Amino acid sequence: MTNSAPPVSEVSPRQYGRGAATLHWVSAILIIVLLFQGFAMTKLELGDSKTLFYQLHVTFGWFVVILSILRVWWARRDRRPDPLEMPAAEAASFKWVHYLLVLGAVITASSGVLLLIGSGVVPVGPLVDPADVDGSLIFRNAHMVFALGMVVLLVAHLAGGLLYQRRSGQTFGRMRWPRQSPDPRDG
Repeated sequence: MTNSAPPVSEVSPRQYGRGAATLHWVSAILIIVLLFQGFAMTKLELGDSKTLFYQLHVTFGWFVVILSILRVWWARRDRRPDPLEMPAAEAASFKWVHYLLVLGAVITASSGVLLLIGSGVVPVGPLVDPADVDGSLIFRNAHMVFALGMVVLLVAHLAGGLLYQRRSGQTFGRMRWPRQSPDPRDG
């Protein structure tokens, strides 16, 4: 089946294009930083360090939302490599973990925005002061639950990727890690 949209990057039958791979890795790094940073900043006492952590957390959260939207737009325009060969149940979980990771990133960021709005921090921007974040327990707990859900999804994603890498040796090459050129078998 051919994609009627013009490709926005070079894609081989075995690899994602540079654009998709870059969006994937930048998003992954930011989400991991956000998770560690979010859990760490809740342990800090009020002060300059906590303020910096909150401000970076909000800023990185907005970047993840923008990258998530860009990833969806890119995926709809870009051709994808051939599907991986795997049992139907694995293929379904592969698909749903990816969808839920992108959706989860947006929902987790949205719950953070609601936490700030619930605290009276408006407009929601990078200059947030943690002393002002006293939002209702429901928003704080929702944000924490969604963040923990992201941890579960990331573990599932990594486990699936490592399992497939061990079985076939193709996972990291498909996502151009580390900075791999197109597969020479394609050309």
